[in-house]
Formats: sequence, C-alpha cells, structure tokens
Amino acid sequence: MKKVFAILAIAGLMVACNNDAKTEEVKKDSAAIIDSMNKMMQNTKDSVNKMLENTQDSVNKMMSDSMPK
Repeated sequence: MKKVFAILAIAGLMVACNNDAKTEEVKKDSAAIIDSMNKMMQNTKDSVNKMLENTQDSVNKMMSDSMPK
C-alpha cells in the first residue's frame, strides 16, 4: 500500500511540475495532493487498526470458549 501512495505522490508531482502553471499554483496543487494522501493514509491506518482489534477480540473469544470450565 505504501508503494501505491509513493507512486501516486511521484506521479502527482510530475504532473504538477510538467504543467506550465505559475509557481504558486504548483505549490497549492502539491499541498492539496499531500493533504489528500495524508488523509488516505490515516483512513487506511484506522481501518487496519479496527480490523486488528476485531481479530484480537475474535481470537480472545474463541480461546475463552475453548477453555474448560
């Protein structure tokens, strides 16, 4: 997943730098791209954390159910 974000960042910067836009516009575009990527990475991190918590809860429940009483 990190490779995808890195490739998107490089592609975004290449597109922004290849454009004949003024420097200010390039800076704004680059900042917007970086902000979007940070939000995507944060959302991905949150999703993975939730998935791991659910997996841990399931394993704990399974272990407690299999223990003799």
